[in-house]
Amino acid sequence: SLDEIAEALDLSVKEVKESLDNNSRPVSMDAPLGDESDSGTLYDVIGAKDSIMPFGVLFTGLIINQLYFWSMNQTIIQRALGATVTINQMDVGSQNQIDYVLRVDDATTWGKFRDELQANPEWNEFWAEVGKNPSGTLETSFAAINLDATEKASNFPNSGVYGVWVWDVAPGKLPEILGNFATAKVIHEKLGARIEYYSEGLGLPNTLHYVAFFDDWSGMANFLNNASTSEELLSFQASTDPNSATLVRQLTGRTLPL
Repeated sequence: SLDEIAEALDLSVKEVKESLDNNSRPVSMDAPLGDESDSGTLYDVIGAKDSIMPFGVLFTGLIINQLYFWSMNQTIIQRALGATVTINQMDVGSQNQIDYVLRVDDATTWGKFRDELQANPEWNEFWAEVGKNPSGTLETSFAAINLDATEKASNFPNSGVYGVWVWDVAPGKLPEILGNFATAKVIHEKLGARIEYYSEGLGLPNTLHYVAFFDDWSGMANFLNNASTSEELLSFQASTDPNSATLVRQLTGRTLPL
């Protein structure tokens, strides 16, 4: 919302709205502001933290917002075709990374969705427009299968925070790790998390994603505090084989409101 953007950027709602109304117009930082050659440039009027358009806002806040704006448009089209979509802001040192997650309930639904999306005139028009002036760079894309078949795409809320632990499973150790995940899920949910785990597909069946969901950052903090002193969890961790899987990535993020 405008209120949330304004709070994050330390601006008024009016200033944010004015910026959004103008942010599709390309500008040159060193072009004269007026007709005269000595009329000054944008470098002369922005930059200080107390100015109406701080340098950091121009190159950080509005870029994030523009990417979020395009993602919102993409979400509307894809939801109309039956997909569940969430947009997440990564918390891995730079909040300029957006994680766009699309969920469907099964492979048949996924195939039907892809066919309809490819043939959708609104989607093709949107994609062509975005391609003219991209607001970001795609770093990676992958498919994954929720290993709990009872979970539906609609079960995932459009709010909250999460942590993800990506594991590379040693050859022949997949059944053991899945058993460990099942045990860990029971313990972690007692401590306040909601747990899901996924198999990364399409050529990487031994890469697993263990995901913990929370209502907010305070909820995650309470969980971590409880986990550090849980005798049940510590005993379980001591019983596992450290060579059965390798933690290759860990990240946190929050789901943006749609």
